[in-house]
Amino acid sequence: MLKKEKKRFKKLSGKEERRPFLEALISRLKEQDSKNDSNRLERWVRIYSRKCAKKDVPNPLEKLKLPEPLDGPGSEKT
Repeated sequence: MLKKEKKRFKKLSGKEERRPFLEALISRLKEQDSKNDSNRLERWVRIYSRKCAKKDVPNPLEKLKLPEPLDGPGSEKT
């Protein structure tokens, strides 16, 4: 998430505004991943989920449909 996106997310109020924001963020990260052959989306989802768990707040990403990893769970690139 970029600095501008972080500031914008904090200003959003309610689920009605946050859901489209998260969907747009996920689509942007998916696009970047396909261009650069990276896994920013997977990394961001993992880190964001940890933050939510640490703060003991519900994770909004659990309600969104996230793409499956290309290589499958637990596989490593060699």
